[in-house]
Amino acid sequence: MIAYVFLNSSFMEPCGICGRASSLKCGNCGRQSYCGKPHQREHWPQHRLVCKTIPAKPKILIEERENASLGRFLVAATDISEEVLLFRDTPIVVGPTAGSPPLCLGCLHGEPFSRCPKCNVPLCNPRCQHFGPECNVIQRAKATFDATKHSDCILPLRCLLSVRDPSDQWKEFLRLEAHLDVRRHLPVWHERNLRVVQVLKSHGFAAADGSEDELIQRICGILDVNSFEVRGPDGGILRAVFLRAALMAHSCVANVHVAVDDNRIMTVRAARRIEKGETLYYCYTSVLQVCIRL
Repeated sequence: MIAYVFLNSSFMEPCGICGRASSLKCGNCGRQSYCGKPHQREHWPQHRLVCKTIPAKPKILIEERENASLGRFLVAATDISEEVLLFRDTPIVVGPTAGSPPLCLGCLHGEPFSRCPKCNVPLCNPRCQHFGPECNVIQRAKATFDATKHSDCILPLRCLLSVRDPSDQWKEFLRLEAHLDVRRHLPVWHERNLRVVQVLKSHGFAAADGSEDELIQRICGILDVNSFEVRGPDGGILRAVFLRAALMAHSCVANVHVAVDDNRIMTVRAARRIEKGETLYYCYTSVLQVCIRL
């Protein structure tokens, strides 16, 4: 016999037998109301045909932690068996890689045959829409902006426009590791300043007084450290940032495997049994590249 549970009186519904308002619910499905146990027993032969157990809350498999060595990272919240689905993720931003061949900035398909009628960036056809704020600022550019020549500026520009008035997602983006303290002493800092920061400033996309220089360098660092390579519609290589997947630590011996489908939805599964408290590791580098270096 199924028991019943008490609910707040504001949720009272009619008893399945007499129709009187009742705050008592079937303890199994939580849907059918009863005025008391006698009517619940009387109604059970009928109700049992549609009574379904309340779905259990999904088990928490992973949790976020932080330390001085790894920064923010993911660990197993429980013992996880091989091939168990850990999470799915969608990119917060996606775009061309540095030195990318011409592609449509709307659907990111290669070999664009047209131009945006408003800002003149390459599109596959005039009806294909690209990022609205991007289109607006390029229209107002102080000089003609060649999106093909400056393909390495597209993703930083899209991020810059998004973080100026950030949503919660973009606030999380800015929390991702950028390694600024290390990068500012390396050639990459000068290279990003020359090819991204100064280009954005010269076209009026970034503050001319240099007040956004550090922010753009941070964005470049976040993109360089956290981007995943994904396939474009025609098989070309794109860069994408997945907020949750970006928290996985690097190891040449990964304990998860990653797949990204044609809709750019990332699926992360356990590559082997993962013990509770164990860090989730993904190999950022191609296994062939690792073997060559060894």
